[in-house]
Amino acid sequence: MENGQSNFEVRENTIRGENKEINKNFSQSKKEKKQRIMNIVYLISVIILVLTIVFLLIFFLLIKKKKNIKESFIINETNSIEATYITEAGKEILLINQNEIGLKDDDYYIEEINFPRNRNYLRNLKLLSINNGRYLPKTSGILNTRIFLKKNLKSLDGFFKDNKELIKVNLTNLILNEVISMKSTFSGCSNLTEINLEGINSGNLMKMENTFENCIELKSINLSPLNTSNLLYMNNVFSGCQKLETIHLISFEKINNDLFMELNQSQILLQIN
Repeated sequence: MENGQSNFEVRENTIRGENKEINKNFSQSKKEKKQRIMNIVYLISVIILVLTIVFLLIFFLLIKKKKNIKESFIINETNSIEATYITEAGKEILLINQNEIGLKDDDYYIEEINFPRNRNYLRNLKLLSINNGRYLPKTSGILNTRIFLKKNLKSLDGFFKDNKELIKVNLTNLILNEVISMKSTFSGCSNLTEINLEGINSGNLMKMENTFENCIELKSINLSPLNTSNLLYMNNVFSGCQKLETIHLISFEKINNDLFMELNQSQILLQIN
């Protein structure tokens, strides 16, 4: 009897010991699991902190780069072109023929502007991401831009050539005193309806072949601001301008026979102001 009871007590003590060991192991496992979770949370926090610092650093560098880009250009509106385009979301458009003009990436930059402008518009300009003169718009509609040029160009040959999206351009603030050629500058701009040349200096201009060729939507153009005293080549200046009705001039000191024949064969009115 006593032996049986003793054996029972031994088994009971053994079971109790095993239970204590199980509880101890469970408690230890729970602590380890909790520690692992805390380690993971800490690691995630560190990663988030590092990514935040990296993001802020990149953002700061981009802002600084944009500021430096602006400061490297003449920002008081000189040597720039205002151009307006029709855009379609997700369809890449050609803003300028960078390679044909001979411009490098750091020779110019293009910013989006809204009209009418206010006195603070320069601070609200949006720098566009341009790839070899091309831009991928996110929205459809009208895109108003200002093209800032870092250097004075000697040629505008093919600047907007075959630009189907260009509808309006203002060359008022462009420095043209070194430009000798405007060959095919607007050739193939089939949706171009308005060109402003007011106030430009073009005393060295010698070539204007095919300048406005196939600008089929252009109805009137004012060439009065152009200094044409040195013009030599004017073949097919308005060839294919099917809707062109009037050309405004103050005087044309040199108009070669090719242009005379072109105007005579068309219904274009040459108006001397």
